[in-house]
Amino acid sequence: MLSVNVNENDAIALLEAGDTLARTDLEQAARVVDPYLKRKGKLNGLIIRAPGRAGWNTFADLASHLRFTMDPHRAITRIALVTDTDASAVAGRIAPHFVNAKIKIYPDAGLEKARAWILADAFN
Repeated sequence: MLSVNVNENDAIALLEAGDTLARTDLEQAARVVDPYLKRKGKLNGLIIRAPGRAGWNTFADLASHLRFTMDPHRAITRIALVTDTDASAVAGRIAPHFVNAKIKIYPDAGLEKARAWILADAFN
């Protein structure tokens, strides 16, 4: 299951992966993110949180389908992966979908640091 929330105050979408992911989770992400992008034009960033218990094989499926945003090359400038699992392989799978986005990896306890990193870019 995938939880999707867009914080409209800071223009950050938070995707939190559970133990399993399904195509319907990605459709739900699109139903949440796309209307925001149509109204505002961009997100300051995307935080993908996948605790160590989420399997990377399943999470890789999410990474390969992250084209749910209208124009990710311009609409998202920073992506933070928040996980205690080795995320380097996943970062490589996500990067091609967000060519202009900067990607940074944080430990699972670093959610607020990830948010601060995204917002630091938003005001520059």
